[in-house]
Amino acid sequence: MPAVREILSLPSAETGITEEADALRARFIGEGVLFRGIINFSNFCDGACSYCGLNRPEGGLERYRMSPEEILEAAGRVFRAGVRTIVLQSGQDGQDDCRSLAEVIREIKYRYDVAVTVSIGEKTEREYRVLRDAGADRYLLKIETSNRRIYEALHPGMSFDNRVRCLETLRALGFQTGSGIIVGLKGQTKESLAEDLVFLGKLALDMVAVGPFVPHGETALGLEPAGSRREALSAISVMRILSPLAHIPATTALGAESLEPRMRALAGGANVIMADFTPPRYARSYEIYPAPEIRGSRPEDFIEQVKEKLPEMGRYADMSRGDSLLPGRRDENVYNTGK
Repeated sequence: MPAVREILSLPSAETGITEEADALRARFIGEGVLFRGIINFSNFCDGACSYCGLNRPEGGLERYRMSPEEILEAAGRVFRAGVRTIVLQSGQDGQDDCRSLAEVIREIKYRYDVAVTVSIGEKTEREYRVLRDAGADRYLLKIETSNRRIYEALHPGMSFDNRVRCLETLRALGFQTGSGIIVGLKGQTKESLAEDLVFLGKLALDMVAVGPFVPHGETALGLEPAGSRREALSAISVMRILSPLAHIPATTALGAESLEPRMRALAGGANVIMADFTPPRYARSYEIYPAPEIRGSRPEDFIEQVKEKLPEMGRYADMSRGDSLLPGRRDENVYNTGK
């Protein structure tokens, strides 16, 4: 595992790190690009995170919770699109004790041969166990920053130690576990970003997400400058070097105005593309950061656009579940190496 000083001395994306990361991706992951279908089923959130448009003080947001029937309908659409991982995501809703979501997960697993990823924030061990017992395969809980001071300054009322404990609990319960960071958060330095990447690498995660900070005008950080896309792409490449077996997405935060930023991420170490299957009537209100340009687009069309571009890169669409590649973490009954 490279040390912080070694990461700081790595070449920039323009001078070699992209090629090194892409070579590692080809060696350890292969040429397949995995697809995940996201359903943002609720935007209720008890958090007050300074950068997030779902945060509790943001009073102008129309709140929603999708019904179980609506979630199942969206899940069916994901499956019919050929995508074999469904991501159920929401804000950190303290009114949800996970029992109703567990019933939805059971029904999804009964109807469809898919993996289910859950991303609903910090919960108790009992609640995580309820989800795992229902059939949830994976859990995504982003740390956003490994710097305790920055974390607690930007997450009022939340504890860095508890966040880490939650990640440890998820791993202990058998979830394929993911986390991630934001590049360009207020207070972040080159040194602290390098420390973030080393922190994630040491966790030996099944999934790692890296994206740039995108300011939301209705939040405390609304007037802060956006994170550098170039630095985020470089961080993705470094993350691939640190975690050669992790699944790394080309995040929407890189830029939803075109496919080009995400294609660059795929060329620099990433191997996953996310498609948003949230029903349009709700998608406009799931505003972690402003992204009006993607509203109304059909996820099926987006998937086809990506598929058309992949051969130009020597890549192909891997429509398998895309389970963990880490030794001892993969489920041998469902693991699919792809093409």
